[in-house]
Amino acid sequence: MTFSERLRHLGRKMLARQSANFNDAGNGLTASSGTPRTIPSPPTSHDGSGPPKKGKRAQRGYYLLASSANILQDRIEALARSIRKGSTILDIGCNDGTISSALIDRGVVKKAYGIELENILAYDRPEIELIEGDMRTIDIASLPQADGVLILNVLHHLIGRSPARAREIVDQLLERYGFVIVDLGSFSEQGDWGWRRSIALHWNSDSEMWDSLFQGAVWRFKILRYLTQGGGHRVLWKLYRKPYELTTFSVEQVFVKTPGTWPGDKELIPIDDVSQLERSPPGKVVFEKIISSQKDAFWVKRYLSPQGARVASMEYEIWREVRKALLEGKQNPDGQFSHFGISELVEYSEPNAVCSIYEPDLTNVAAVHFQDWIKFFDASDTYLLGAFAARTIAVKGLRRVKIIHICDFQAASGWGGIKLLDFEPNFWARQFLQPK
Repeated sequence: MTFSERLRHLGRKMLARQSANFNDAGNGLTASSGTPRTIPSPPTSHDGSGPPKKGKRAQRGYYLLASSANILQDRIEALARSIRKGSTILDIGCNDGTISSALIDRGVVKKAYGIELENILAYDRPEIELIEGDMRTIDIASLPQADGVLILNVLHHLIGRSPARAREIVDQLLERYGFVIVDLGSFSEQGDWGWRRSIALHWNSDSEMWDSLFQGAVWRFKILRYLTQGGGHRVLWKLYRKPYELTTFSVEQVFVKTPGTWPGDKELIPIDDVSQLERSPPGKVVFEKIISSQKDAFWVKRYLSPQGARVASMEYEIWREVRKALLEGKQNPDGQFSHFGISELVEYSEPNAVCSIYEPDLTNVAAVHFQDWIKFFDASDTYLLGAFAARTIAVKGLRRVKIIHICDFQAASGWGGIKLLDFEPNFWARQFLQPK
């Protein structure tokens, strides 16, 4: 039996399940509310061997495949944590409506507009309204109003047709809707799929691909990284066209750091209340993970010392220069900087605090000094700073970089390559950079 014959046989077995209302604990699937209905069988060709070759048809049984079913609950839970309760969503490429139905069951979504090539919805429920359409040609301006958009595991199929069209769709969705949640195939997946060959034609890494496709998003939140076919992984992103004002939030956890010089000596320790500490925390700094009213996670570093406001202001100033230089470097066609990223700082209400978009699950942290500070200053500054000695060091993943001692930061291996974090000016540098 050939592969295509086995695939059709498997499809017929799945379609033979007359009820789509299932609860398969082994696959991590949870039944959704609503009236179950039978998914219509696909049209067959003249010899009855399968669907006709002409025309695009929706993929049936997608959430019954092991590659989808095994991580379905993790994706649903991550979405539920990241969307405000009572939201209206646009679910592009909704398939049989499994994810929208699950979010409705949790009270996160009150209304979902599902867009798919044809009606294969597994449940009849008033909260889901189907719009038949092809994402390749659909007019974004004609779609219903909603709070945000889901476009899950479909964008990579557009890239083979046109990377520009894929980017255009993301841009148009960001322009019209409050947020866009998206995941797509990655370079870590090594199967011989058409979409995998397509992304390799246009980019060299996930980080480079994301920068290209998401260039219209000012804020990018990573909300889940999950294993997928081919032993690889995908990242679930929440994107915003514009930042919002961070005024309403809740503090999820407070931390203090342990003292130490080397990365292995440093650790964040959770505490209940900083006022209960017997002595000031190391560096007179506390760290907080906060959740905004829009359900996004941020990382706050708050200085307790009287000089905290000036130090925080300097961190923002240094970060802006680093960000500018890094973006300029990424414009270089040689791709040298495509695997570098930078933590995204955001405005915060307290002047003695630095706030950034939360970076989950950073690994291989190394406390180093930022690369080649000379290019961030003019000639006179270069002479002054060079007097404090420049040296070259080797850091895993960063190759060899020239440094000048002005700012401590952390470089970490994250989901999208090397991430540059926490730009804290050294004590000696503060006397030169602070205004007189």
